[in-house]
Amino acid sequence: MSIVKELAAKAKVASRELALLTAKDKNQALLSVADMILANTAEIIKANEIDLKNGAASGLSPALLDRLALNKDRISDMVEGVKQVSELEDPVGEIIASWDSQTA
Repeated sequence: MSIVKELAAKAKVASRELALLTAKDKNQALLSVADMILANTAEIIKANEIDLKNGAASGLSPALLDRLALNKDRISDMVEGVKQVSELEDPVGEIIASWDSQTA
């Protein structure tokens, strides 16, 4: 099995487990992710530099490489975005829209 298929299969299993968590637990997990991103900023930037070099060698455009480039500010923005998601109301189990197919 390719690594992508293996990761996708693991993500599917994890999604079922996550669906059973409380909103508080999911939010705590998100905050932990934010903390881990922040704690690993230097490592993330170093790995991103390798990705950017490989992307340039593969012919990615300078504009795309710029969009993919990470630095401390962009990582800080990611961390803030994850924290903002943790503050949103949990939509799991909510019905946000419905319609009757007989009258549509």
